[in-house]
Amino acid sequence: MAFVALCGFGLLTTLALLEWHGSGDLSLINRRLQWALVAFLVGLGMLHRYLKFHRLYSIEVFVAYAESLPILATGEKSKHTS
Repeated sequence: MAFVALCGFGLLTTLALLEWHGSGDLSLINRRLQWALVAFLVGLGMLHRYLKFHRLYSIEVFVAYAESLPILATGEKSKHTS
């Protein structure tokens, strides 16, 4: 979803620049730039939330892996405890 919002930002910005280059209606350009800003902020917010989740999930996986018992080649868990 963050990717879609950031792509929307790029599309809306491009459309506003093309409209500005064609000397179009300034109110339409302003409206597109406002929506582009909204899409950019939403995209950044969702990307930040995803990165925060990914960091916490990775830490949880590494901690669980570090605390697990090693598995022997026979498929049995070792009796070794630290």
